[in-house]
Amino acid sequence: MKTITYRLFNGKADRTFIEILHQIWKFLAEAVRTVEPEVDRVSLLSIDRSTQMAAYQCAKDRYDSKQQELQQAEQQAFLAYEIGKTEAGNLARGRAIGMKLILSELAQQVRQAKQVLKPRFRRF
Repeated sequence: MKTITYRLFNGKADRTFIEILHQIWKFLAEAVRTVEPEVDRVSLLSIDRSTQMAAYQCAKDRYDSKQQELQQAEQQAFLAYEIGKTEAGNLARGRAIGMKLILSELAQQVRQAKQVLKPRFRRF
């Protein structure tokens, strides 16, 4: 590179040209260094958002599953009482009551996960 620039320009212009190339190289290197932390920050936010979304989805799936079990237990209790099997109806009703207690805790978890998602994440 030096020999080409030396032949095209005299010695002083060669040094100037080389200095300009070094300045351009420094500028590009500094630009890359300033972009890297921003890229890291955005990727960490993306990972954090994915984790929070997964936690929310998991809590919601558990809540929906327990809600379906509650409906089944209530239907079983209703059918058992209708047929006249009070003991089976009492067992199903007890299971339904237990499900309602679990559902209130799961609903709280879903609300908390949803609250965490709302304010923290906006479009990048």
